[in-house]
Amino acid sequence: MELVKKIFQKITQLIEKIENSPISLSKFLLAFFCFVFLRNFLEIFSTRSDYFAAKRFSFFFFHSVAFYIFVFLALILILHFITKERIIKISKVIFSGSIVLLLPPLLDLLASGGEGVVNKYRNFTQPENIWQIIKLFFAYIIDSPFGLFFGRDANFPLTQLQINYGIRVEVLIVLIFLIWYIFWKTKNIFRVLAGLFLGYMVFFVLGIFPYLMAFVFGLPATDASFYNASIINSAFDWNKIIFCLYFVFILIFGAAWFYFYDRNKFLAVIRNLRLPRFLLNLVFLFLGLAVTFHFSGKRLDFMPFDYSLIFTACLSLAFYWFFAVFSNDMADEKADKINAPTRPLPSAALSRQEARSLSLVFLGVSYALAFIVGYAFFVIIFLRSCLSYLYSWPPFRLKRVPLISHFVLAICYFLTMLAGYLILSSSSVYDFPGRVSLVFLISFALVANFKDIKDYKGDKADKVYTLPIIFGPKRGKLIIGFLGVVAFLLLPLVYKEYLKLILIPSLVAAAAYFFLVNKKKYDERLIFFLILVYIALIAFLIFWQPYSL
Repeated sequence: MELVKKIFQKITQLIEKIENSPISLSKFLLAFFCFVFLRNFLEIFSTRSDYFAAKRFSFFFFHSVAFYIFVFLALILILHFITKERIIKISKVIFSGSIVLLLPPLLDLLASGGEGVVNKYRNFTQPENIWQIIKLFFAYIIDSPFGLFFGRDANFPLTQLQINYGIRVEVLIVLIFLIWYIFWKTKNIFRVLAGLFLGYMVFFVLGIFPYLMAFVFGLPATDASFYNASIINSAFDWNKIIFCLYFVFILIFGAAWFYFYDRNKFLAVIRNLRLPRFLLNLVFLFLGLAVTFHFSGKRLDFMPFDYSLIFTACLSLAFYWFFAVFSNDMADEKADKINAPTRPLPSAALSRQEARSLSLVFLGVSYALAFIVGYAFFVIIFLRSCLSYLYSWPPFRLKRVPLISHFVLAICYFLTMLAGYLILSSSSVYDFPGRVSLVFLISFALVANFKDIKDYKGDKADKVYTLPIIFGPKRGKLIIGFLGVVAFLLLPLVYKEYLKLILIPSLVAAAAYFFLVNKKKYDERLIFFLILVYIALIAFLIFWQPYSL
């Protein structure tokens, strides 16, 4: 008994040491990723799966990684919810436990004598009543051949086990740790039972995750539902689909983690989205997708997982946008102290190092999601990030150069539309309509000058040469208004076949733009709203007509 007491004391001391470690969480997270990839490597031998094959790339770097992030974030949130311990402490403990990931493949190698074991999700038939759902839930722990305590016999060889011994031992270790940690922190048996139930729920859901999601999407709970599952991109199948489905939960868990870590920092990031500008990006993405279907002649008969692909593209754009916003904030910190003192950096809601770290995380996630959508989409997002750097940062800092700065912005937003166009894997950049490109680049470069009006004082201090700086606020606004009128009237002049449809909306939009720009109480949000409504209306009038762009 004394020995057991000493062992628990040592474990407690170790956990406390990890919780209070001065080592940054990013290093624990990096160790976690290392163990994930080492686990994948060991499974080459324990499951006889050749992860070195090119077709396994998506599993090795995306599907499996999302699986483990889902597990670890879920466990962290459960422990925080049950124990009320600081989430940063729990995160360090849980991520340091990622070394346990190496145990299952090693145990499986020993148990199978090197023959290899089966490691797969559990399929299930659609439950017909509540009792079948309850049976399915508890079968994970007691029913063969998936149960945690299932023991094989002579009639059931090890190679047929669909959840092998290594994973069973791993899951039991985790559940035992949950029991011990919660009791250590709370000394409350009801909290222990609640934590055990939630932990078991996580592993149950993970065990049937793909088929559960197929059921949610109204598809048969079979592997076949994840192949030939997209008319947009034929390469969007099993591993990529499951990654995208996991990522939705990872996004929710990650946002919850950030909120519990520091509510003020979380809200500072969300408020810094600059919603009107992001919505404009989103509109152009969908405009590009509308163009590609308009020209391909395909009907919009999306398959269920096509919506998942499009949503992933939107998320990739959103994370890129967060990167661009924080990158620009760091470059414009001096001007923002005058123009936007409530932003995260001027208000000290975030430190410069935190903003830099967040921007890199946002960019990395954006790249990963873009790669899942498709190679062409990834290239476009990558090029946008390159232009963002050239626009905001020395040595070029193109935002300081009149005319060129807004043309660069026009290219950025055009790339967003092109990204939407290339979501359809059969689309070619060479087939994108030239007139659309020309009108978009010229019109946007002209109309985008309005964004410089509210930044007049900060731009003057930061030596950014905009029209209000060069010609003065009053005359600059008149010039900006005139350029906007030209931009809105350019479309009906170029697309004369649509003249009857789009002339009046363009004239109304041009007049409204000039008025809003020169209005005494200037509000750029109204101009963003005007542009969004105009684009939506023109797109409807054009794409629902039997003409060609």
